[in-house]
Amino acid sequence: MDSFAQELIDAIIDYLPRSHTRSHSLVAKRWRRRCQQRMFASVAFRRERDVVLWCTNIPQDPAGIPSYVQHIEFIAIGRLKSVLFGHVLKCFSKLKSLGMFETTIIDPEELDSPTPFGELCQQITRLTLGSTRLTTTVVSLILSLPNLQELSLSGVGVSGKVFAPMEGLQSGTLRLLGLRNITADVATTLARYPFTSRRISMGSLVDSLGVTHLLAPSSQTLVCLELEGVYFVVDFPVKEVMLTCFQDLLRSHLTGQHPTIHMPQLPALKTLVVKTYVNRLSRRLTDILLSIRSVPQLSSVTFTFAGSPSGNFPTYDAWCGVDNWLAQLARTGVRGEDSLKVEMRMLSEDWPGGEGFLCLFEKAGGEVRVVETLAVC
Repeated sequence: MDSFAQELIDAIIDYLPRSHTRSHSLVAKRWRRRCQQRMFASVAFRRERDVVLWCTNIPQDPAGIPSYVQHIEFIAIGRLKSVLFGHVLKCFSKLKSLGMFETTIIDPEELDSPTPFGELCQQITRLTLGSTRLTTTVVSLILSLPNLQELSLSGVGVSGKVFAPMEGLQSGTLRLLGLRNITADVATTLARYPFTSRRISMGSLVDSLGVTHLLAPSSQTLVCLELEGVYFVVDFPVKEVMLTCFQDLLRSHLTGQHPTIHMPQLPALKTLVVKTYVNRLSRRLTDILLSIRSVPQLSSVTFTFAGSPSGNFPTYDAWCGVDNWLAQLARTGVRGEDSLKVEMRMLSEDWPGGEGFLCLFEKAGGEVRVVETLAVC
């Protein structure tokens, strides 16, 4: 074993199951460091007491165990004091990813002077917030991350009034902005700040007006836009299936009022991905697609279907508006000699017309490809 190069030992340890890392660290001294790196690469705190114990018992050695931690999560802690949150961040010198689920940072003095976290989060590139609340301190944290590349919000609301200062705002462009099941006030709050992203992914129930405000700052940088529809059964027995990614369009079924969607011009957009649960597009989702017009660089549109009832094929009437929309995009793009490509991804062969279903689009020079998948992409 002593004759093996350290790189080879590291490769062996990386290949072995992580659940056995503790026992593998006892094989030899040369195994210990790599095993510790794997064991402590990700740390999850589920109680505030666990956070206190870590800060108390783990020495802040810049070359020790804290330096191995690249991802930490705070899970179901509830209300976490900003001072304690700051203490735990000081422990990790190479932290790259931070997740907070059912945990909200609170600061008793946040309205006067939010706790600055920028100096403690220099290397964080990914921040995930789930089932939590936006406070002034949380928004200040988001704004102070100098190297943030991916920001994902799921099941997030706003707690009170947010007064995050603009001083020290980092103006870099995100690689990904993910929005899932956020409330209107979250979208409105984020829209106050110039978040820009090259890729935006929206799904579940998202307020449409707030989303259009969020898209506007990214109009010149957005390269990929992903829309994920909601499978919503209106009545039982099933009479209508509504597929939309905007929650106010779901409410419109009850009120009879259909709000107009105004998507901003997206001159840099190259890829559009639409994910739904069945291959029948609703009027509401179609309206969203038809509002996407000024996209001269668009080269690829992908529809991904999680599946549809056997034999329940879509009719051309349901796709007529989308066919016309795609045909117009195919004729007005500036893609040079390349044609606009549409890909249909589904779990089974539930596409009745194959490549000939979008006839107007194909006549306009577009290309259609049908792909049968084994799992949802």
